Amino acid sequence: MIKLTKISSVIVGLIGYFFMAFYVKRHDFPLLIFTYSLLFLLFLYQKKMNLKYIITIGLFYRLSIFLAVPWLSQDFYRFIWDGNLITQGISPYLDLPIELSSQLNYNFFVLKMGELSAHNYSNYPPFSQYIFAFSSYFSFGNFKANYLILKLLVLLGDILVLYFGSKILVLKNLNIKNIGFYFLNPLVILECVGNLHFEGIMMGLFCTAYYLYLKEKKIISAVFLALSIGTKLIPIFYLAAKAKKIQFSKQIGQYALVLFFLVLLSIPFFELNAGFNFGKSIGLWFGKFEFNAGFYYVIREIGYKVFGYNINALYSKTVLVAYLLYFFWNFFSEKAKDPIKVFLYFLLTYFLLSTTVHPWYIISLVCLGSFIPNLFTLYWSWSVFLSYAAYKQTTTSENYWLIALEYLPIFYLLVMKFKENINLVKR
Repeated sequence: MIKLTKISSVIVGLIGYFFMAFYVKRHDFPLLIFTYSLLFLLFLYQKKMNLKYIITIGLFYRLSIFLAVPWLSQDFYRFIWDGNLITQGISPYLDLPIELSSQLNYNFFVLKMGELSAHNYSNYPPFSQYIFAFSSYFSFGNFKANYLILKLLVLLGDILVLYFGSKILVLKNLNIKNIGFYFLNPLVILECVGNLHFEGIMMGLFCTAYYLYLKEKKIISAVFLALSIGTKLIPIFYLAAKAKKIQFSKQIGQYALVLFFLVLLSIPFFELNAGFNFGKSIGLWFGKFEFNAGFYYVIREIGYKVFGYNINALYSKTVLVAYLLYFFWNFFSEKAKDPIKVFLYFLLTYFLLSTTVHPWYIISLVCLGSFIPNLFTLYWSWSVFLSYAAYKQTTTSENYWLIALEYLPIFYLLVMKFKENINLVKR
């Protein structure tokens, strides 16, 4: 009977993922959140199964949506655009898509990537660009082959998380089934293999680097950490999380190695204007972009009443300074801390304070949550999908009640966790 229930749940899951990928549109929010919530309930049931089930089910779910054109985000059109430029010897950091589209006869990609992307330089780091170029080169100009190669590489990223994440759990004497928190999570499945976001590759490389570091293989660990940062910049926070004054003399060598390999990755794109344009695109997240922000929206309203204008730029820079101060505080703290736990809370706080939080951003928290189980990451991996209510057929309009439903329980769970820690210290 139990086996029959498991099989039934898998069949329902396969139907749900297939339906989501091929029939549910982004602007059809009621159907989108209903289907996602059903898949999430299945995930809560299935993540308790044994490791063999977790691996098998996770792979089947990913394969069920593998052929689907990414439907919840248009970012992958920019990936293909950047890859096509590189294979033609053009740097994606030096020319705007809108300026090159007619010249290269790539109008289709410019229209599909959206107005914002088309009018800005690429903000994807060097190793992501190598991946884009790889898929472009081996797809021979075929659009479908291009995104399928990218999907295969993202799938490999998830497998890296599965393989090395399981090994990390064993080293830390944790339940190996905890890897199901990542590998079966519908947010991960839909946003990585489904919609081609590179958080899966980033965290796969990060888990590889962290495992090798635990095994005292510092040089090769630095290589994979550089590749992880070179995919998306988020793992830079890990370097801050693990910095300790009492160990800094030992760590400085690894930091230098990571920097060295990052420089190597960047050499093919090295040009003063390229660096400036890349920094300019990254800077849009610190003064321009606003989407699905929790705490910031409250501060923004206060700013309107006090100053009479949007304080996005001031707020973003203040948050950055606060994180620099936190880095130095963490560095001078003599108390030994688990760097993965510090990294988790570092990212959690950063996203809670950010002006822009897309659903796929939370995947890094989900991965770290496999090693540090917690309710707020579990809840957020469901509630962040509420942000898709903002997408209409032709416009984007956010529902602040849904944003409150997304964020308030997380703040509550964090307060409860803080009180629990205070009580433990008192005892």
